[in-house]
Amino acid sequence: MKKRNRSKVDFVYWYLLFYIFWGFIFTRTVFENTLLVYFSFIFLLGAFATKLFSKASNIGGVILCCIPYLLYTSLGYLVQADFQRMSYWLVALFVIMVAQKDNISVKLNYRELYVFGLIAFAGIMFQLFFTSLYNSAIAPLFLNDNSERWVESNYGYNGFTYQLAATAEILIIAEMVVLFLWDRAGFSSKQWVKYAIAIALAVGVFLTGKRTNSAMAILVPVLVFFIGNRATIKKRGYGFLIIIALVVGVYLFRENLSSLTESVIFRRTANSMVGYETGDDFSGGREFMWLRAISLYHEHPLFGIGLGNFTRVGGFDTDVHNMYLQCLCEQGIVGFILFLIMIVTCLIVTIRSVRKALDSQNKALLMFSLACQLSYMLEGITENMNVNLDGYMVYAIAVGIMVHCKSKEQLYINRSDK
Repeated sequence: MKKRNRSKVDFVYWYLLFYIFWGFIFTRTVFENTLLVYFSFIFLLGAFATKLFSKASNIGGVILCCIPYLLYTSLGYLVQADFQRMSYWLVALFVIMVAQKDNISVKLNYRELYVFGLIAFAGIMFQLFFTSLYNSAIAPLFLNDNSERWVESNYGYNGFTYQLAATAEILIIAEMVVLFLWDRAGFSSKQWVKYAIAIALAVGVFLTGKRTNSAMAILVPVLVFFIGNRATIKKRGYGFLIIIALVVGVYLFRENLSSLTESVIFRRTANSMVGYETGDDFSGGREFMWLRAISLYHEHPLFGIGLGNFTRVGGFDTDVHNMYLQCLCEQGIVGFILFLIMIVTCLIVTIRSVRKALDSQNKALLMFSLACQLSYMLEGITENMNVNLDGYMVYAIAVGIMVHCKSKEQLYINRSDK
């Protein structure tokens, strides 16, 4: 294994990662504590504001494309008097703006994300194999717990988090850390250990029953491999084998649907396919929310109905479950255009950067950033990525990593030219 790039742990980044994935402990468990929530968003806002005033990167290029939407969203929550969410979006903005000079790709603790994934996987295994003990000792810790209902309805396992999607998000990010940043996060130099853990984390995603996340656990690494590398004969060969494997896998899955509906790992996906073929609602009720969101957009096309107003105006008890439609509905065509400018620009720049990267460590970090961005954009089709911290805040961190690595790569090229 290559020598690991170690640096002094920055508590601000450490706490940000913890709060993104486990902050629900303060809001959705018996340990809920409003003061800790207030402390967390005020502390993070103050800490990153301090970094901004002392270490702000030069505003241009990618950063300039991100500022309009992130600032527009922050101001939108300010108008709604939602100071907590306003603070979160400002933190996301500041993370990107300080990324270059604050060495974000070095200061982030990737092993922390890896350990989060191991904990999430352990939670699923505990719930799966010690169901009675889990239901008596762990499930009661969550407010409005749905764990038993999810299992009884063959939906999935949430383990040590309050919600299936929250567990799936932790596992997905950990899988990407293992695949692309193993030298920084892994506890072993053996490659078979790396791939065994990555497969286990992907299986964990399937066990949550989240269909989009399950597909992403397989597709995102494949997409990053193909997009992030130049076309070569070897790559074309791998691509051909992967395509064959996927085709065979889908065929076998389709031919064994009846038996897979009883499978612990694949039953949610199999049941969904069976339901689709018999005319059931494959979207899980999302179609009605999507139609309502489109209807509300037509009523308020320019600036939308206002951030966080879909549940109140739309008549549903949850958000749109489509990041793009929610943006269009709540922020209008103005917000939607600014949003597209940000995510498309960042994606294009990341792809170009990872293909041109000469430094192996930079390339690995850029591939991780690309994986996180693709996850955000793909999952946004069916989930509320701009409502949850593990959506837009992780995206901001990914963009920050790209901004920093891009600047490092330029320095590397300049030195090579001398």
